[in-house]
Amino acid sequence: MPTLALAVAACGGEPPPPTDEAPIGMSGTTGGGRATLPAVEGSVELSLRRADGTFLEVGELRGQVVVLFVLATFDGPSQMTVRPLRQLVETDPNVAVVGICAQQGARLLVDAYEAALAPPFPITYDPIESITAGTSALGPLEAIPTLVVLDARGVEVA
Repeated sequence: MPTLALAVAACGGEPPPPTDEAPIGMSGTTGGGRATLPAVEGSVELSLRRADGTFLEVGELRGQVVVLFVLATFDGPSQMTVRPLRQLVETDPNVAVVGICAQQGARLLVDAYEAALAPPFPITYDPIESITAGTSALGPLEAIPTLVVLDARGVEVA
């Protein structure tokens, strides 16, 4: 957890000043008054789906540090990683965590995973399975679970 905290802290800077325009958030509702920053070269754009069918656009989270938690529902280390991420979410409101289930049949497993572990962050899946195939903006994954830290511009920093 200390390494993750250092990586998140290094993403830096103050959050952007609030604006009157709230971005569309994870479930199609306005999100916390943060302005969505424009995409820059290297910013990660992913369209992820939640169990309820709504989409979460990672690009809409620009303006804050984002931790992408790539997991498998059957994996013990993935389940154990929820605890420190829960602490991070509860202690730092400037960090957004998004769980991404990267396994075959993820669509069928996300709802049960959320119900069983009750993480304080959304659990999603990639409906086109580009993350599992290694062809997404994240590139090939070397291990599950994987934590990817995006800075406020949406660029991978860790």
